[in-house]
Amino acid sequence: SKQEIHRRSARLRNTKYKSAPAAEKKVSTKGKGRRHIFKLKNPIKAPESVSTIITAESIFYKGVYYQIGDVVSVIDEQDGKPYYAQIRGFIQDQYCEKSAALTWLIPTLSSPKDQFDPASYIIG
Repeated sequence: SKQEIHRRSARLRNTKYKSAPAAEKKVSTKGKGRRHIFKLKNPIKAPESVSTIITAESIFYKGVYYQIGDVVSVIDEQDGKPYYAQIRGFIQDQYCEKSAALTWLIPTLSSPKDQFDPASYIIG
């Protein structure tokens, strides 16, 4: 007669020996792993930068003291001609960059070419 051989799966456990209850499980004594930082709460957004503008009545730049109302000449890079403007105000942004608000002075037909005559210019 043939004998039947029954094989048991290695995955099946004997129900006679149950695992230890949850209260008796070993607690890990190791510190937190290096990947713990990735499991923290969601990152917090940085606050948006607030642009602040500071106005001034005067400014000192490259050894020259400028005030509101001064007339300045600006040389054009392309044609090399001088253009004149009157300073309306000064502003400084959050990066400490200084700027001037200008009112351009437009020459008339009677304006001399070699010098500035304020009576011959109109406000632009």
